[in-house]
Amino acid sequence: HLDSAFAFKVILNGPWATCFVGVVWVFSMVIMSFWWRAAEVSMCLQEVHMFQDVRCFERNAKIWDMGDVTGSEIEKFNDTYLWNALWVIWCTSSSVGYGDFTPTTHAGRTVAGTTAFVGCIAAALLTAAFHSLLAWSPDEIPAMMILQRERSKRTLATLASSYIGKWYRRKRALGLHWKHGDRTAR
Repeated sequence: HLDSAFAFKVILNGPWATCFVGVVWVFSMVIMSFWWRAAEVSMCLQEVHMFQDVRCFERNAKIWDMGDVTGSEIEKFNDTYLWNALWVIWCTSSSVGYGDFTPTTHAGRTVAGTTAFVGCIAAALLTAAFHSLLAWSPDEIPAMMILQRERSKRTLATLASSYIGKWYRRKRALGLHWKHGDRTAR
């Protein structure tokens, strides 16, 4: 009985595995970028308001407490530029994490965490796909064995001639010669 895991294995061991993983990774980064952008936007900071909420006039609508021990605060601004969102998601999914953008909302943190997890999985799958792509085929294995045998023969001949040359030079330096199996001085 074949199931979807078999189909997934066939895709990852096929010749197009690296392209498949790369396309899925890029597609997931684009989707996560839209989610990041939506999660990090504050409605109080939108230029066009459909309605004005009284909470938007409070201090914490624009100045956000980061909730850490130091009591640091940031001034929230809406960055709706998609390329910045793609940059954040790329840095997060590739595990680079420059730190120039950080999530300020819980939804943004969830998107960043999910992106990091998906990036780790995609990097592992891409590595496996490259390994599958670079593995020797059954036709290439005998050819590699022949090449290794010929390389070994050449290495053996080189080492043998080097050994004989060293032996001869040593014999000559010591002034010894061989006569009927006996070692005598010249």
